[in-house]
This record gives sequence, structure tokens and C-alpha cells, in this order.
Amino acid sequence: MRPLIKTETIDNGQIGGAPHVTIKTIPYSATELSKIQEKYIRLAKETETEYVWRVSLTGGDRILLSEDEAQGYWGPGVFLTTDDPREPWSLTQRAAYWAGGIDQMERGEPTRIDTPSINQLTESLQKTACLQLMHDRRLVPQQPSPMLLNANPDRMTPLIRGLPDSLKLYAVQLQDRLRDVIAPRGGRRNAGGALTWGEVAQELINYGRRMGLTREESRAKPAIRRIEGPGRPPPSKTVNTKKPYGGQRNLLWAEGIEKGIPRDVMDGLPTSVLEKLVLGWKDKNKEPPHTELNIRGYKGANPQSLATPTPQTPTAPEEGMTVLRTGN
Repeated sequence: MRPLIKTETIDNGQIGGAPHVTIKTIPYSATELSKIQEKYIRLAKETETEYVWRVSLTGGDRILLSEDEAQGYWGPGVFLTTDDPREPWSLTQRAAYWAGGIDQMERGEPTRIDTPSINQLTESLQKTACLQLMHDRRLVPQQPSPMLLNANPDRMTPLIRGLPDSLKLYAVQLQDRLRDVIAPRGGRRNAGGALTWGEVAQELINYGRRMGLTREESRAKPAIRRIEGPGRPPPSKTVNTKKPYGGQRNLLWAEGIEKGIPRDVMDGLPTSVLEKLVLGWKDKNKEPPHTELNIRGYKGANPQSLATPTPQTPTAPEEGMTVLRTGN
């Protein structure tokens, strides 16, 4: 969100003469300014440093405010006016200028900025740039974003402490390179020049890619290994013998339940015995279920006893039925 800026250029027609440029900024309406204040008001739980970070990371670099627009209530203890009317400063510049006037310990400045993965590298660099903006407490025209500032190597220490181990060494080398640009040591001459914080971020990202790091990389997952040896306790004997879903035992269980076999009968039976039980069980829809005596018999049965069916004892004829006999 930006205020509307109109630029008018007038050419006087003189050869070699510079054209006359007039710039006019249309201020925010009262409704727009109210929405900005509502979004970027400082929360009571935020430290001054956290407030500056939130302003910059949520688009405060693109919101330009004049001195009149910067007046008003922006949260507890916040004053965004700068008494510098040279141009409309960004909301991030104004917030950092205000926080820079507070003691470093009181504004909650961290000793390290955690960067668990390369995916969060740009965010961490922007936080580091905000720290420099607060320390310098200077308003630089045409640089509304802290990522456009020349990187001060002395402000990289909290960043380096929180980087992944695979990037720390290169970040230290980059810090030394920037120090040589400012003050060469031992007659060494650095071929490169100063870098902005945006360029530092790109350097670290490019190095991470060359080293095979991906943007999705996160903290290393702990390796899970099976330990074999005298220190490992023996496996429990009461191990569930059921096979994974889709195995023979599960199929036998499904068929047994469909036939109406009680679960407590099938539970604990070896697979071979369970198979004999299921195959020999009559379908409940066609034949009456087995008696309780037969059910208990399967619990103590072995595969050999179930190989051949037990012959049924003939029963006496029911009353009223005629018995046919053969005679000589």
C-alpha cells in the first residue's frame, strides 16, 4: 500500500537545460489511514524489537507516511514522528527510528536469530537488517526497506549463531570479507565491494544450493536403528501372531466372523488350527451352529485331531417313527 505520488515533468525547450520536475503526493484518506493504524498498532506483549520485525515482515516497507500521517496513536509508548520532513518515510523506517532511541537491553534485542532451515533464511536476514536499522538510527532517502542497506558485518553475529551448521562456516567467511571491504587487514585487498542485506541473503542461498541444501530442508530427523546385542532385552513371547492386513490369518478371521464363529473361540488359535476350524464350521445361514461342547473342544485341539472329522454317534429314533427291519 502506497500513497498516490504524481510526478510532473516540464521541458523548457532549452538545449542542454534540465527539465523541471514537480512531485506531488496524495495523502491517505482517513479510512485508509485508520486501517493502517489498526493493522500496525503495537501489541502490549511485543517488545520494541518484535514490533519492528512484525512491521517490516508484514509490508511496512511499502507504506510511506508523511509527518502528519505518522501522528496519532500507534500503541503503548510508540511515536513514529521523526521531525525530518525531507520525504515520506516508510513505516519500517519510522518504527526502527523510534526503537533505536531505546536502550538495547530494554528493547529486547536477541543474541541469536534462529534459522532452522534455508527456507527461513531471507526472513532471518531481514530481521538482522532491522537490527542494523535500529542501531544506526539513520533515515536514508530512497531506501524504505532495510534489505537495501549496506550490510554491517558487526551485525551478523546473532544471525551466524542461529544458522544451520552447514552454513555457519561460509557465513563467517562472508563476514570477514565484508570487514575487509570496510577496513582491509594485513594488506589484503578484497576483490568485491560492499553488499546489501538482500545480496548477503542471495549469497547464502546460492551457497546452500551448491551444497545440496533444499528450501524444504528442516532439522535433521533422528535416525532409528535396531540395536542387537547383549544389552537388548529378549523379545516378549506374547507377541501378536496376526499377520498384516490382507494376510492369511486376517482372511480366516473375516470368513470365521461371517460364518458366525465367536471371536473368543478363534482368538489365540494357531493359524493351522484356525484354518481347520473355519473350513469345518457350518454356515450359520444353512446349518445350526455348533454346540458349546464342540466349541470348547476346538480350544484344546491340535492340527492332527482336526484332520479327520469325528464320526457322529447314531441317535435313537424319535417317538412315533416306524423302524424298518429286514427279515430272512
